[in-house]
Amino acid sequence: MKKRVFIFLLSVSLLFLCKILIHVETTLPTWVSNIPPVPSTYISKDTPDNRNAIDPRNNGAKADGITDDGSAIQQAIDACAQMGGGIVILKNGTFLSSPLILKSDVYLKIEPSAVLKALPYANYPKGNTLQLEDTADYPQGDSPQPFITSEYARNFGIFGGGTIDGNGQDWWDAFEKTKGTAYPLSRTCLMYLFQSQNIIIKDVTLRNSPEWTVLPKNCENVIVSHVSIFNPPKAYNTDGINPSGSRNVYIDSCIIDTGDDNIAIKAHRAPTQNVYITNSTFYHGHGLSVGSETYKGVQNIYTFNCSFVNTDNAIRIKSARDRGSVIKNLHYANITMTDVGTGILLTMYYPKIPEAGVDLPQPIMEFTPFFEDISIDGLTGTAKYAGVIVGLPESPVKNLVLRNIKITAALNGLKVRNIEGIISNIDITAGFREGIIQEENSTLIQR
Repeated sequence: MKKRVFIFLLSVSLLFLCKILIHVETTLPTWVSNIPPVPSTYISKDTPDNRNAIDPRNNGAKADGITDDGSAIQQAIDACAQMGGGIVILKNGTFLSSPLILKSDVYLKIEPSAVLKALPYANYPKGNTLQLEDTADYPQGDSPQPFITSEYARNFGIFGGGTIDGNGQDWWDAFEKTKGTAYPLSRTCLMYLFQSQNIIIKDVTLRNSPEWTVLPKNCENVIVSHVSIFNPPKAYNTDGINPSGSRNVYIDSCIIDTGDDNIAIKAHRAPTQNVYITNSTFYHGHGLSVGSETYKGVQNIYTFNCSFVNTDNAIRIKSARDRGSVIKNLHYANITMTDVGTGILLTMYYPKIPEAGVDLPQPIMEFTPFFEDISIDGLTGTAKYAGVIVGLPESPVKNLVLRNIKITAALNGLKVRNIEGIISNIDITAGFREGIIQEENSTLIQR
């Protein structure tokens, strides 16, 4: 009987999601129970079976951590694709590799005994050897190819309990030498998924990414489950997971410890919709961010049962007059935080908020940001600053709901400006000033 790998992984992931929903249904807002199941479109009749399994060592891979095994691994991926699908299995060793391209209906299984490791910077192919869609971000001939790439692929994934190592230290060192110059070093993503569908990344550890770790761009139906991401806190721009222009993205039971945004939801060339972030823990990074590139709009983001430990921020939504659109229907519940910098940061002035009374209303333009229908229900913990929520004078934050919030802030409380909202059961203790600091054009209705 055929074993359909994709269906199995999806079933396990859906089971985890269902358990979470059942557990929290009685304590969370009603929107939690309305989260849809994993779409049936994830399941493909063409899912490969386990018989087409290839070990790249049969193609000459050494798994010795010295030899470039990239060609042997890519040959195995290509062979599986030509057979209509299959599994490439890495086990028992360190597979040093040049960049790889994933294909439709092919799954990469990295067993716990295996590490897939990128070539060091000195030996990494220079120049963009793969044409990427956004040449403004990745100019051809200037940017290195991401370590793992997919383009226009479907029904594929990475799983197995092993590790992918981006070998980032040399990249970070080289970048530091060029930072602030006219041509800073262009680093590579660990994983760039473009215009792809039905993707599972499950039960793997991703570490030492040269720059962003996982970038699903213009993708549909993505599950990232039980994935651990570790990048040093001082490694610049090493975001964890950055869905951009994508929809139906499930991030569940992940540990993300990075040197920048733990998650950053963006909408550069297409809108991002329907992102579900559950049961995950974030360390040392900039928190769970939406933005700052939100040109095409972000809607329907649901986050619950997540924890933040020593992050710069917990909940962060960031945009600006030159990079905004409609950010709507974002909901957070059952959030805990321990010693974060700022608990809640919603700003339309990224990266710098002016002092109160300085900025005047400006005309509504194409990229004016709008924040609407945002709720935070159940946020507890300790922070340096409870939060800052600041809209524009011409575009205030609308329909903001804050409920069941208990924050102990070492310094300031929650500062609000240019907002319209409802608050209920708010307990903010601040070392300086009052718990809620209302500046101009701020309306908070107590219920």
